[in-house]
Amino acid sequence: MTARSAISRSRVCTVGPLRCPVVRYVRFVIGNENDPDTHHPLGVFQAAYNLLRENADLSPEQRAHMRTTLDWFNENLDQPDRLARSRKAQAAPKAISWMKLDAGDHIDQLHELCEVVSAYHTVHEVRTDRPGYITHEDSHQVIAEPFADTFQRGQWKQYTNPRS
Repeated sequence: MTARSAISRSRVCTVGPLRCPVVRYVRFVIGNENDPDTHHPLGVFQAAYNLLRENADLSPEQRAHMRTTLDWFNENLDQPDRLARSRKAQAAPKAISWMKLDAGDHIDQLHELCEVVSAYHTVHEVRTDRPGYITHEDSHQVIAEPFADTFQRGQWKQYTNPRS
C-alpha cells in the first residue's frame, strides 16, 4: 500500500459507532453517455467541447460563454502529464478529473459550464471519497483512474444550479 492510499483510507469521520467516508471530490457527468476512452460517464468538459464542435443549435451567447469558461480553466487549472497509471508511452488514457470540494472558484466555474451543457444533456453531480488510482494531484483536483466501483459507490444527484 502506498503512503497516499494509506492517507486516503484513514480519512474517515466517526458518527457514534458508525464510520462514514468523508466525501472530498466532485465530478459533473452526462448521465447517459460514456467516454469512448475511459468507458466511464462522459465529463462536462468533454461534453462542452463536443457541443462547441458539433452542435449548430448553440446560440452565439452560449458559445461565447462556454469558450470564456473553458479558457478560464485552461489558465487556472493544471494540465496533468499523463492520464494513465502506467508510465508506458502507449498506455491508454483512462484517468479522469475530480475537483476537490474546497476548490471554490473552480467549482463555481464548473457550474457556469454546467448551465449551458444542461440545456442539451442531463447533467449529474457525482461525489466520492474514492476517485480511484491517483495519477496527478494539485490544490484543485485529482486525476485518477477509477476503481471498478467508483461510480457505483459515488453519491449521484441530477444537476441543479445552486444559484437558481
